[in-house]
Amino acid sequence: MNKGTFIFINLALFLLTAPGARSEDGRWKSNISLGVNAARGNADSLFTNFLFDAERKRTEDILRGNLSAAYGETDDETTANEIMISSQYNRTVTAKTFWSLMGSAEFNDISGIDYRYTVAPGYGYYFIKEEKRLLELSGGLAYVGEKFDTGEKEDYISMFISERFDLQMKNSKLWNNLMLIPEISDFSNFILKGEIGFESGINERLGLRLLLKDIYDNSTQPGRDNNDIMIMSLLTYRL
Repeated sequence: MNKGTFIFINLALFLLTAPGARSEDGRWKSNISLGVNAARGNADSLFTNFLFDAERKRTEDILRGNLSAAYGETDDETTANEIMISSQYNRTVTAKTFWSLMGSAEFNDISGIDYRYTVAPGYGYYFIKEEKRLLELSGGLAYVGEKFDTGEKEDYISMFISERFDLQMKNSKLWNNLMLIPEISDFSNFILKGEIGFESGINERLGLRLLLKDIYDNSTQPGRDNNDIMIMSLLTYRL
């Protein structure tokens, strides 16, 4: 699968999660989040984050989409410049099991990634599937393609294991997800992605979100750190 074909598939999945869509037995829940931190004086710095996420839960399926972007600079030196789009579709098989299709595409200038895309079909199990609580575990195969700023390109087949937990409270929510992607032919080449988030509502539309994201790439480019950690505080608007 070439890059153009993958991006088309992933964008199609993402657009399915647009907030304008509706269904008879499931409502879309979507949010826009923005964070800005700036300093002037002995050190001039600017750091911005933008997030859009949408989700629809129905008896027969679950659709999720996410778009994130971050940019930062300190004393005119770029310290963050990245974009990521991801989507996931779960199709119910039984009350506790589902087929899944996940996809992501990303660009990260600081890590030297011109692009990295992943397509991951799999099978999963719901340990908890309720209106306000969800705990799922899935696994399968993944196709990964990437190009670095050195000009090097590679693609390979991986396994993946993914975990997700959501807890919706009266006026707040807590969630985490974790995904491990090791190359089948070389387990030392793996990517581990993790996210923990908490959101508290200010009113019906506005909320404050705290988010910790961690991406560990065991085979990063020479001269770059394996681990990227980002802690964000954002203002969220519920669409």
